[in-house]
Amino acid sequence: MGLKICHIQHSFYPELGGMQTNTFETLKALAKNKQEVFIVTGKDQKNSFLSYEKINGINIFRGNKAQKKIFNVKVQGFDLSFIIWLLNMFKVTLKTVLFKKVDIIHAHNRDAAFIAYLVGKLTRRPFITEIHQYDMFCFRNGMFFYKNKFCGGPQIGKCAKCTGRNLLIFTTQFMFSRFIMNATENLIVPGKYVREIIKRLFPRSKMHIIPNGINHEYYKVDLSKIQLREYFKLKNEAQILLFVGRFVPEKGPHVVINSIPFIISKFNKIQVVLVGFGPLESYLNKLIEEKGISEFVKIIGKMENKEVKKIYRASDIFILSSIIPDPFPNVVLEAMVSGLPVICTNMGGQLEMVKNNVNGIIISPNNPKQLADAVLDIILNKKMEKMGQKSIELSQNFSWNKKAKDLISLYEEIIRQESSCD
Repeated sequence: MGLKICHIQHSFYPELGGMQTNTFETLKALAKNKQEVFIVTGKDQKNSFLSYEKINGINIFRGNKAQKKIFNVKVQGFDLSFIIWLLNMFKVTLKTVLFKKVDIIHAHNRDAAFIAYLVGKLTRRPFITEIHQYDMFCFRNGMFFYKNKFCGGPQIGKCAKCTGRNLLIFTTQFMFSRFIMNATENLIVPGKYVREIIKRLFPRSKMHIIPNGINHEYYKVDLSKIQLREYFKLKNEAQILLFVGRFVPEKGPHVVINSIPFIISKFNKIQVVLVGFGPLESYLNKLIEEKGISEFVKIIGKMENKEVKKIYRASDIFILSSIIPDPFPNVVLEAMVSGLPVICTNMGGQLEMVKNNVNGIIISPNNPKQLADAVLDIILNKKMEKMGQKSIELSQNFSWNKKAKDLISLYEEIIRQESSCD
């Protein structure tokens, strides 16, 4: 048997989300590579998740997120139930590390990193932290981007005003994050973009780039494109432009809608498909109605993963219209492995997946006209098939097995370093 590795994450499979899926696939791959894998995670009292179970070789230990109703309240944006969660997770993690004789602790994001730090110090085990989301650094989750501009980094007064939080509460949270960053010697980041921004803000941490993976076999679909379009009731003769993401301003679904009049003025055999949900949904419907473009748009709403892989195969072009940086948008990899050209904005982890004019086109954020021009360029200049094939080729650089092997090498290196220091 290989190493014994304890992961810590706020929530885990079967709860859905990009981070949860990423960690689940990573841990499955580690188990397949003969590592003994544990994860300590939380569970709500309202769900029926077991306190312990083993799935795909992963040993899952769940501690209650909150036990007393009085703690399920928020004060100036601070969730007091966090204290209960922290204590429960600490207790379960400490027991797991001691009784299972864990070799290394792997935390996912800020709060788990604090637990890893405490348990690591008490048990003399090395720990590392993997960054999935920006809220470890920017409390707007915008990676210090405000109104499409880099705001210059963390400044307590300015950040508190930006987030609308009480200055005292925000200062406490900010100093907590700062402490965790300074205590974390090894950080895992998904790509160069995130590394460079974090390095500029927190130069002390040692950063290791280990990209996310993709399950190539999972995204294979037996049905033809025509059959899939019939299944989703899409226009068979149209070019399908696909958006998959939350309906929130930072993901830019409104930018996609605003691009449609520019596109149909030169090519009207299109259908824009929006897959997702969120607070902007009513606004998007109103925008579609105001522009008189309802015949060119279909909003499908929230969709299960097994259906999402089908909608990729039914489509022709994928659009990532985010107006703030995304650390490593998995939807881009999903589109690539499905053979789609990708139009994306020029910020974030997608720049390490999309090569301009090779497997897609890179555009400026919040620019409907430029988005429309990119769509027209791919369609009218018949670039779709070639770019789609390039997407498949480039997606081969990303797999969960590769990520697992890279992690194992890193674990072994850190353990060696710790041993030599004793």
